Amino acid sequence: MNWQITNNTFPNTHQELEDILLENLKIEDTETFFNPPKPFDLKLKDLEIDEKQVKKAIKTIKGLNKEKDQIIVFGDYDADGITATAIMWRILYDLGYKVKPFIPDRIKHGYGLTPKAIDDLYLESEPKLIITVDNGIVAHEAIDYLNEKKCPIIITDHHLPEEELPKATAIVHSTKVAGAGVSWILSREILKDHEENINKVEQTINKELDLCGIATIADQMPMTDFNRAFAYWGVKQLQKSNRLGLQELLENSKIIKSEINASTVNFALAPRINAMGRLSNGIGALRLLCTPNRAQAKTLAKELSDTNVRRQDITFQQIKDAQEQVKEQIDENLLIVQSDDFHEGVIGLIAGKLSEKYHKPAIVIAIDGETAKASARSIPGVNIIELIRTVKDDLLAAGGHPMAAGFGVEVSKIKEVKQKLQQEAQKLDHNLFERNVELACNLPLGLVDEKTYDIIQKFQPFGQKNREPIFGLNNLTIVEIKKMGKKEEHLKLFVKDNSENSIQIIFWRQGFMGDQLTEGEQIKVAGLISINKWRNRVTMQVIGRGIEKEEI
Repeated sequence: MNWQITNNTFPNTHQELEDILLENLKIEDTETFFNPPKPFDLKLKDLEIDEKQVKKAIKTIKGLNKEKDQIIVFGDYDADGITATAIMWRILYDLGYKVKPFIPDRIKHGYGLTPKAIDDLYLESEPKLIITVDNGIVAHEAIDYLNEKKCPIIITDHHLPEEELPKATAIVHSTKVAGAGVSWILSREILKDHEENINKVEQTINKELDLCGIATIADQMPMTDFNRAFAYWGVKQLQKSNRLGLQELLENSKIIKSEINASTVNFALAPRINAMGRLSNGIGALRLLCTPNRAQAKTLAKELSDTNVRRQDITFQQIKDAQEQVKEQIDENLLIVQSDDFHEGVIGLIAGKLSEKYHKPAIVIAIDGETAKASARSIPGVNIIELIRTVKDDLLAAGGHPMAAGFGVEVSKIKEVKQKLQQEAQKLDHNLFERNVELACNLPLGLVDEKTYDIIQKFQPFGQKNREPIFGLNNLTIVEIKKMGKKEEHLKLFVKDNSENSIQIIFWRQGFMGDQLTEGEQIKVAGLISINKWRNRVTMQVIGRGIEKEEI
């Protein structure tokens, strides 16, 4: 593991520390960074959304008979797709349109807009318009199928398009924000066209920012520019949201609403919302976000949490199998594992775990009969969807982002696809696979206090391209070594510096390191600045990310 210091300046004051963090992120306009523009003020051209396409979409919607013509909002089963569906459905419903949501079944229908899903959709109703959210930009076959049925289709999506766009009625597309962000922007424009009172429009659409915040964070969008704006104001809306489903989900997750941040969204809310689409049907999560009934919200929140526990158990067991297969691919730049036992709903999570553990892009394939579905996760510097599209002709379908993607493939072609992808991956720069701990700077232990913690929190929400800063703490002496947890799986160190400043350092799931250390030894640590709240008492602590013994 390499330790890389982004900034060699050694701060002695809180202001110097803040200046270093801003310099590391290359922030020149601090006012805009710390006070991002409100999403309501974002222009279509800012997001590279075609205004003509937006007008065409609105004209198509307004051309319908509100009371008779059925609109289907066609979503996706992940947190971004569920929230995007909730936003579009709510706005159209409140405007008086006859609108229903449709969330495809992961196992039965596959990803996104597919002929199978369309057939099932038509069994329930005869749509006069379909609006996709968070999908559709590469659904050529399905959209051609809808064109044969003479059904207008509006695509809203943020995934990377192919060279040729689908033949849809209108395409509202941007890669600048999450799928829910695109859905929110079109909903805003629809509201503007239907309501003259601009203040009422802003008040109405801003209530949906809580969902945009969840989507932007959950979909791992870069926490810069417009995504930062959606995440920043989304978290603020989450902290005061009156949405019954979220209130019950927070209660179930034991999260205090006022303390919601990107971390609680990532590790508590998003996994529960995602779990339904992974193991059951995402419609349950959608109902939770939309229900006006407290009792139903409570029941659904428990269902989401219970499903998430089941998802955790399945993932844990199947990761073991995946890691056994990976042992034979140590020299490969791209890890690919496959099994007919893999649950399709968790292969993305398995790929993420493999990618994190081995610091390489990873693809996990779930086989079902003669076809298979794959999910991929990547590392910085490796555009996984571009890599996958090098074998596009051998696949049934493919789509996604630079960091996360998926594809369908015939089982008979898996071996050939695997060989081609791994050969292509061998062309990648091997330096990309070096695991690095990137330190914002070295920090004196005396500066690890509540004011420093507050300065760091000003940079929230954290995520891609705005990671929570890791600091180097040098010349520390171990005062006490203590293992924690029922199985002593965690490690707590009490350390001090030459000026007798002291602090505790926690290493989660690193209890084994306690056997390699000795009290009185000198060490240096890489870690996050944190606080520990216990019985109304707040103390500073460091969450360890790396440790090395100092040479004396």
